[in-house]
Amino acid sequence: MYYSEVPEGDELYDRDSVRPPKTDRATTIVGLQKMYRQEGEDGKIVYQMLMQCDVKINVSPKVIQMFLPSGMQDWLTKCNKYINEHYDEI
Repeated sequence: MYYSEVPEGDELYDRDSVRPPKTDRATTIVGLQKMYRQEGEDGKIVYQMLMQCDVKINVSPKVIQMFLPSGMQDWLTKCNKYINEHYDEI
């Protein structure tokens, strides 16, 4: 996975010179990141990221099933069914 973000119009950095071809798969709307070292014996480095993205590629159902809890999948199925059945009324 290739992840990079640089402000648009940054004159000191040419985005296209380092970005591999065909990697524009999503646009980040907002992103929060936190990196810290765990306390305790292991002292591992932890990296947490929360992002909202506008995905530009099709996501297969298998990928969705891997990351989306089953309760959320059920809700989405019911929501889509309701929208399809009541589209003219909404």
